[in-house]
Amino acid sequence: MSAQLEQDFPIPTSAATERPVIVIGTGPVGIHVAQAILQINPACDLTLFGDEPWTPYNRVQLSSLLAGDLSWGALQNQLRTETTSRVLQHHNCAVVSIDRERREVIDRDGRAHLYRKLILAVGSRPHIPSIPGISQEGVFRFRDMSDMQALAARNARSRRAVVLGGGLLGLEAARGLSRAGTEVIVIEHAPQIMESQLDATASALLQEHISTLGIRVITGDSVDETWRGEAEVEEPPVVAGLAGEAASPLATSSHCGAFQPQDESGQKELAVAQPEGARADWDVPLHLL
Repeated sequence: MSAQLEQDFPIPTSAATERPVIVIGTGPVGIHVAQAILQINPACDLTLFGDEPWTPYNRVQLSSLLAGDLSWGALQNQLRTETTSRVLQHHNCAVVSIDRERREVIDRDGRAHLYRKLILAVGSRPHIPSIPGISQEGVFRFRDMSDMQALAARNARSRRAVVLGGGLLGLEAARGLSRAGTEVIVIEHAPQIMESQLDATASALLQEHISTLGIRVITGDSVDETWRGEAEVEEPPVVAGLAGEAASPLATSSHCGAFQPQDESGQKELAVAQPEGARADWDVPLHLL
């Protein structure tokens, strides 16, 4: 990482700079690239923006936190700085627009911040399937700390949960939910779980092991609809549309499908003004501007 930054993103050796390097995103990639910059020049003026209220953490281990295997402290992913470091971190402070000609970013409070170099490390977001009822109460995504807290709180009073997605994150979420004594069903539209990582034999062995944990897995099928009961008392959502399956009541649904770059969100939520003829590359989750 450092070698690539030195080649594509030279950092001046002088600490006296008029404008800082700004990193948008305090996830694992944002912290990693900021750490690499400080390794090149510990006195570099560096400013980080994160839209979550939490200090930087390793979201990859959220499923372990949900399962109770790790504490919040174990997920901390703080930037390591020296006493001479010139680092400013803004948490719970999203950047809403970028003006490349003026070389400044605007945060959601309307404050302008000038930059010398700008790095977008905005990561990815979960793909939300287009299923009727997917946005109702009791249906959760599983991507960040706020999602984990909401899902854990719901799981404490749930009897059954359905996880949409049989990839690594979906299976980890299913394990975390089952540890609380919840009946868990994993639904994967592909013919096997972890299709991108495992061949058919390995996938079958993994599914057999998962079944010994009390987690039911349905592959080669999908959900057509979720809805809530119409009784006067609150009823859980219901999942329907599985071939050969009756409508299945559940207390919690969590979708843990594929991820896609946050760039689409960036294009909609980050109004990027750039000089005529300039081009913004939105094809990868890490950008140097």
